[in-house]
Amino acid sequence: MNTYLHDGTEFDLDAGFIDVIGVEWTWNGRYSDTGEPLLVGAESPRQSRCPPCTTTTGR
Repeated sequence: MNTYLHDGTEFDLDAGFIDVIGVEWTWNGRYSDTGEPLLVGAESPRQSRCPPCTTTTGR
């Protein structure tokens, strides 16, 4: 098990993490220059079904 300790909480890096909009983040096995684990996120299912953004200002 690969773990990372952040502010007293231990995270299992072998598990996926889901954020508040539904994107799943997984550890890619690498660390940043400061020693933090680098995560990659898959596209949210909600985002892939959204129509293109439009503005109300016409720009």
